[in-house]
Amino acid sequence: MDDFLKFYHTFTRRPNLDPKTLKTIFKFYNRNFLKFLPSDKEAYILDLGCGEGFLLLWLKELGYKNIFGIDISEENIKIANSMGLNCVLFNVVNLKNFEPNKKFDLICAIDLLEHIPKNRVISFLSSVYEKLNEKGTLIIQTPNMGSFLGWHMRYYDFTHEFGVTEKSVVDLLLSAGFRVENIEVLPSWNATTLLGYIRGILFKNFA
Repeated sequence: MDDFLKFYHTFTRRPNLDPKTLKTIFKFYNRNFLKFLPSDKEAYILDLGCGEGFLLLWLKELGYKNIFGIDISEENIKIANSMGLNCVLFNVVNLKNFEPNKKFDLICAIDLLEHIPKNRVISFLSSVYEKLNEKGTLIIQTPNMGSFLGWHMRYYDFTHEFGVTEKSVVDLLLSAGFRVENIEVLPSWNATTLLGYIRGILFKNFA
């Protein structure tokens, strides 16, 4: 598994950083995450499992200055650093040991939760909670096992450890210290083309 994670970009055949791909990815981010970003461009933002740095690159283009990323894959970190992004090699399950005196206004965990060993996910989320400023925001994106295509996403990636539903993800967040009135569960639509939008409408009631 260590070698697989080390060269995650290569083995999972992730998209390259060409302008067309980035435009599509940024369109998705704008649709799903833009409304949750802090208004202050000086806000401290941490991307957990930052991968090749797509999200951080989007934030950089939006003008955010204090953006940081951590990832377990050496290959991903090299790609992110080659674009001038501030990313370091670090295992998110040990988050409590990362910059112990620093808190963040926004923490992102995009397509990460499902990769964490099930027996460590609550302690991980507890560490995330402790890393947030008092009015900080956590954005999580993870496959919904209650959706029409949940079974497909559960096994789409070899490194997926478990899956959650709309209910069980709230259960996890509550156990980590988050308050139920501050948790919002929303669909995350990947559609960036006309065909994708049509599919999104057709499957809306199954998501």
